[in-house]
Order: sequence, then C-alpha cells, then structure tokens
Amino acid sequence: MRCYPALTVPPHRLRGAAAPSPPPPAAAAPRPAAAGLRPAPAGAAGDPATPPAPPLRIRRYRPADRAAVRELHDVALLAVGAHAGRGPWDDDLDHIPELYLRAGGEFLVGTLGGRIVAMGALLRRDAATARLTRMRVQPELQRRGYGRRVLRRLEARASRLGYSRLVLETTPRQTAAIALYLAEGYREYGRGQVAGMDAIFFEKPLGPQSQSVRSTSTG
Repeated sequence: MRCYPALTVPPHRLRGAAAPSPPPPAAAAPRPAAAGLRPAPAGAAGDPATPPAPPLRIRRYRPADRAAVRELHDVALLAVGAHAGRGPWDDDLDHIPELYLRAGGEFLVGTLGGRIVAMGALLRRDAATARLTRMRVQPELQRRGYGRRVLRRLEARASRLGYSRLVLETTPRQTAAIALYLAEGYREYGRGQVAGMDAIFFEKPLGPQSQSVRSTSTG
C-alpha cells in the first residue's frame, strides 16, 4: 500500500472559515523633487499663494495732494484710453477745496505707504442729488477692492450730507468701473457724450445701508 504525503489545507479553506484580509499595500515612496525646485506647500495646488492686498488708508484730500491727484487722474484714464486731454472739464482738479470740500461735497484719497493710489469725490448737484466723480485707482493696483472701498465711503458720506440719490457717468471703455457700479446697485439711465467722449449714465438711490458704512477720517 502506497503512502502519500499529507496535504496541508490552509485554515481559510476549511468550511465556514473566513478568508484573511490581504495585507495593506506598501506606501509609495515619495518622488524626489527635481533639482533646484521646492515642493509646493500643502493646499497650493502647485500655484504660489496670492498675497493679501495691503490695507488702504482713506482720508480727505489735502492741498499738498494736488499734484499726486492730477497724476493719478491722468494715468488711470490713459491706461484705458478714456482721457479726453487737458481741457476745462478737468479744471475742478485745480480747485478741489472750493468746488468740493466747501460746497457740500467731498474728495477722498486712498494711500498705501503714503502714496496716493486711489481717489473719488462727491460734487453737489442739488439738495437731493450728488454726482459721484473722479473715481480712480492706480492701474497696477486695480481689482483689489480699493475702488469699492472708496465708493462705499463716499456713499456713506453722501447719506450724512443729506443726499438721497447719486448719479455718475463713465465711458464704455472703463469696463472694470462699470462692473463695480452694477455690482454695487447702480443702474443705467441714459447715454450721451461728455467732453466729446461717449458716456454711460448711472444712478442709485441712497438708503440706510449706506449710512451704516464706517465714516471716513477728515483729518
């Protein structure tokens, strides 16, 4: 009679026995970074983080700001091809205290490190209406919320001065400004020309929400 070697049956082959769980896969070794390159920080998706915009200080215009205000006005309009050239339509920039600050209006500037990089103004039209004008932001600093901050300060100031309506005009070329005004509740009410250039006219009624914005320093 032949003898056959005994067969060893693995335990999980026995009836009713559960199969053992497979061992967890070995963790993949990290790939070495290319020479001279640093790995991206977690959550950056390989793109460098955008630094937060530095805080903008908003204050009332001072006579010493005259040259910087004129320069910002010119640079911002030239950047979008909306400068009508020097003419009587810009004479108000040489008489800001008389035409704005002492005539029921306002003129604000925004500074970074002492440099004027944004501005905006209110010009009285009648007892109920003020004209929002001279809204400018240094071109390389646009889309950081600086224009919106100046706009909201001016709206708050207009409410405190007793105005119930703001009007403004801008050119079709100033697409960033148009987007801002629409987002802030302004509506178009007409088109025409100003200083020989096509213009879009906007308006906005002022309510209690405008008065809730923190007041600006007039120092």
